[in-house]
Amino acid sequence: MTLQRLRQRPRRHLLVLLSVLASGLAPASLWYGTRSTQMIDGQYAANGQVVLESGQVLDIVHWTLFRDGRFYTMTRYGRSLLETSGRVERDLIGHLSLLVESGGLTDALQTSGNDDEVMLNLLYSNQRGSRIRMEPLGDCFWAVETRHIFCPQKSRGPFRRANEAL
Repeated sequence: MTLQRLRQRPRRHLLVLLSVLASGLAPASLWYGTRSTQMIDGQYAANGQVVLESGQVLDIVHWTLFRDGRFYTMTRYGRSLLETSGRVERDLIGHLSLLVESGGLTDALQTSGNDDEVMLNLLYSNQRGSRIRMEPLGDCFWAVETRHIFCPQKSRGPFRRANEAL
């Protein structure tokens, strides 16, 4: 063998090894992502109040259902109702995020009282393509961009019929 062939042989082995590793990583990451989002399946809820810039106090009730890598959310801000659904995703590091695919909003201007922060949260939560990062907070999750808290719910809440049908 010539010296040039000896130099090329390790490169070929390295390329073959890298292609085998890469072909195994794609299915593993898909399996990991699906499996790990199912760990949070169930109903989550939170309620509380928010004080607007005008001093008005709004009651907030928030329900979320996580099932099979998807989420379905209903949030009531005073008289406004926000409905959102989409995918639950987990990156390779393990961080959760919600990807909004659809949503609907009623009475936003009357409820927000022209409070910029409330309007921003309502509109961002409703916008297709919005990504909401979820940070663990004890047994709950904190939605960073929308400032919602998701805590496991023992009662059935508004998703009773959806759960019974599934």
